[in-house]
Amino acid sequence: MKKTAQEIRVLIPSSLTVESRDKKVKTVKIGYVARAAAIFKVDSIRIYRDEAHDESKLIKKILEYSETPPYLKKKVFGLDNDLRYVGTIPPLQIPSHNVEKETKVGEIREGFVLEKFGDERVGSDYCARVYIGLDRPALLANCSDVSENQRITVRTISCDDKIVVEKVPPNEVPLYWGFDVGICDLDTELQMLKQKGWSIISTSRKGEVVTKDSNDKYLTDRNAIIFGSPDKGVRHITERMDLVDQEINTIPDQGTKTVRTEEAIHSTLTILNLNRK
Repeated sequence: MKKTAQEIRVLIPSSLTVESRDKKVKTVKIGYVARAAAIFKVDSIRIYRDEAHDESKLIKKILEYSETPPYLKKKVFGLDNDLRYVGTIPPLQIPSHNVEKETKVGEIREGFVLEKFGDERVGSDYCARVYIGLDRPALLANCSDVSENQRITVRTISCDDKIVVEKVPPNEVPLYWGFDVGICDLDTELQMLKQKGWSIISTSRKGEVVTKDSNDKYLTDRNAIIFGSPDKGVRHITERMDLVDQEINTIPDQGTKTVRTEEAIHSTLTILNLNRK
C-alpha cells in the first residue's frame, strides 16, 4: 500500500470481541474496525495479545478478508467457518477493490499466484500465472521471489496476445491500497517501534483532551495509536507506559459509562485526521 506522509499504525487488543459469544456479532464488530481503518487510510493494524481473552487469529483473518479485493477472496480464503458471517460487514471499496473487467497497460491490481513454471519465452528462469480478476490469468515474469498461492501486487506491462504483469513494491503504488495485519506482543511491539523512531500515542479518558487547535501536534511521520480493551485501559495492559509519547482523550465528557474499542478507534481517527498531511 502507498505510505501516506504521516503513517498510521493502529494497535488493538485480542479481546476486542470479548463482549459477545455470537460469531456474527464478533464479525460485525471486526468489520467496523476494518471500515474505520480504510476510511482514514490506516497503513497497518497490529493485534496485541490480551491475556484476558485472545481471539487474535479470528480478528486477523476477518480483517484480512475485508481488506482483500472481492475477486480474490475465494482464492485466498476458500471455505472457512470463521468467515461464515462476513456477508454482514460492509465492503471497503478502496481503490484496490474497484477494478474493471479489462486491464490496460500501467494498471495496478492485486493478484494471486496460481502456479510457477520455467518459461524461456519471457527471458526468465522462472515464470508464473497470476489471477488478477480477468477471464484468463496473467503471465508474471521475473518472479523468482514469489510462491504459489501467494497474494501479490502487480502492474500490467502488456495486453497484446497475452497479458503480462510485473510485481510492484508496495511503496510504488500511487494510491491508498489498504492495510496489512499482524499479531504481536504489545510491550515488544512498543519497544521495536520506539527504536525505529515512531511516535506512540495512547488513548484514554484520562489523557489530554484533543482540540481543533491542538491535535496537529500529536502526529509525526510515523505514528502508532494504542487502544485499550473492553475491560481495561491501556495503562492496565502494558508495563511500558514509559514508551508512550502522548496519552490523549478524543471523547471528552463522554455521555456513556464506557466507550467501546471500535467506537474509540473511529472517534480518534476522525479527530486526528483533521490535521493529517
